[in-house]
Amino acid sequence: MPYEKIGDKEQCIAEQIPFEIPSSWEWVRLGSCGYTIRGNGIKKDEVIKNGFPCVRYGELYTRYKTKIFNVVSNTSEEVYNKAHKIRKNDIMMSLTGENKFDIALAVAYLGDTEIAMGGDMMLLRHFMEPLYLVYTINSTYFIAKKRNLATGSIIVHISAEKLKSILIPLPPLAEQKRIVEKLEKLLPLVDEYEENYNELEKLDSEFPDKFKKSILQYAIQGKLVKQDQNDEPASVLLEKIKAEKQELIKVGKIKKDKNESFIYRKTSATQHDVSYKNINNGCFASNEKDQNEEIVDFYEKFANGEEKCINDELPFEIPSSWEWVRLNNIVYFVGNRNNQILSKEVLKEGKYPAVSQGINLIEGYCNDDSKVIKDLPLVMFGDHTRNVKYIDFEFVISADGTKFMKTILCDPKYFYYCMKIIAVKLKNRGYERHFILLKEKFFPLPPLAEQKRIVAKIEELFKIIEPLTEK
Repeated sequence: MPYEKIGDKEQCIAEQIPFEIPSSWEWVRLGSCGYTIRGNGIKKDEVIKNGFPCVRYGELYTRYKTKIFNVVSNTSEEVYNKAHKIRKNDIMMSLTGENKFDIALAVAYLGDTEIAMGGDMMLLRHFMEPLYLVYTINSTYFIAKKRNLATGSIIVHISAEKLKSILIPLPPLAEQKRIVEKLEKLLPLVDEYEENYNELEKLDSEFPDKFKKSILQYAIQGKLVKQDQNDEPASVLLEKIKAEKQELIKVGKIKKDKNESFIYRKTSATQHDVSYKNINNGCFASNEKDQNEEIVDFYEKFANGEEKCINDELPFEIPSSWEWVRLNNIVYFVGNRNNQILSKEVLKEGKYPAVSQGINLIEGYCNDDSKVIKDLPLVMFGDHTRNVKYIDFEFVISADGTKFMKTILCDPKYFYYCMKIIAVKLKNRGYERHFILLKEKFFPLPPLAEQKRIVAKIEELFKIIEPLTEK
């Protein structure tokens, strides 16, 4: 049975022993391995580019791991002379950190030059194999012990006395060296495995989201479903949209956009170059027949009558039955400040959901009938967040920075999925507005029948992917 003698008194400590050790080993308190020294404070402004070597406590867990030969900081001769010195084979430990994992991380100093020790640190000058102590102090067993003894929430602290009281298993010195030798061979392999494992975990967690984005990208490029030559082309749909907009303007539901532009195709024919080859008796024959090739260019015509070719601005090719449009060609905006409530007015429960540009679809509730938006379905774009939401329920607006769009004769779900992939690629301007960037983007417009097929295929595939996100 293990006993501990303190002065003239001794007591059984069997209940404190966490696991069995070989008979040639002993349980000891960390403080019994040598003696400890507390560091002096070295302020941040006392660290200079060139001078005498020093180490500050924060560097132990931000720069160093288990052992160091040379430090990265220097201080003046005056500060150096006043500070306690760290010698070769000393173990350094921080007593303060931002969490209970940072504190008391052990680093062995294996250099030859004495270095100045900063405050909130403790060194252990011992008679053991230094790296054995380091690996023991940094083990999960020791971390669990120090977490139970540490205090503080924002800044965590542990006293030197508490650290010295922790029991550690101590092998014979020769075995300590053999253990370190084996660990030095194995730990790089463990680190490599951990790196690979973490990378696989990251790929696994990101796969569903990336797969969804790939599906949406294929969808808006016309690669997700087959084109049907019997579909009414998007050019006809665009003419119908223009006519519908005129009706909406006439009845006063929307205002005329004086800056609206339109994109159209312009075709031209170019003759192939004709090449010849020498055949029998000096006669020549062409490799290919003379023929005209139809070249299609995209042009944008602006409200002032100007027009320009935009081939170089378009992000990718689309099928011949599709058209390119700007956002304001196919939507109008719904909702204003009359439909908005203040954040302090948002309730935990109520009749109508409150929608903002945050991550959650619904941020709260409201009971004010006068503020409800009923012109559905709508697609929301967060001006600050770039979040996109599909809203098919009556709601109120609970924050600024939201744009609610109603499609004109287009499938709203197709527009939603199109917005999802376009919005995520907008340059992140932080809290600055992003709608100005969205208006500059080109939107691919398929025939209406194909829009519906695309939506059906997307939702079919998303159902298959959904279980992967729950793992």
